[in-house]
Amino acid sequence: MSGTIRGQMSMWSGQRDESLCLSFFCWCLIQLDLSKYVHLNPVKAGIVAFPEDYPWSGYRAYLQKEESPLIEKHQILSYFPNPYFNSYESFIKSPVIDLSNMEAELCGDGLF
Repeated sequence: MSGTIRGQMSMWSGQRDESLCLSFFCWCLIQLDLSKYVHLNPVKAGIVAFPEDYPWSGYRAYLQKEESPLIEKHQILSYFPNPYFNSYESFIKSPVIDLSNMEAELCGDGLF
């Protein structure tokens, strides 16, 4: 469970508080949205066809196709199930974030 959002939340919170849970959930969404924006920006600008083709992108490091000591990818990848890099790639290529399982994973049933 340590690789899940709920596991991460419980590491820094001894109790499940609804406001804390909602704040953490929102922070996760912001991080994911920013990550997606950064990796897809060169594609949307028409510079490259695929995010991994942009030479100054860290996207290849997220997919474990190259290593970079400058890129801290573990926080973002920890929000995804194993294999992290495949799940992250699916997320980047998907047009919409599916939140149906994230709320239950984060806070359990009944808090929202």
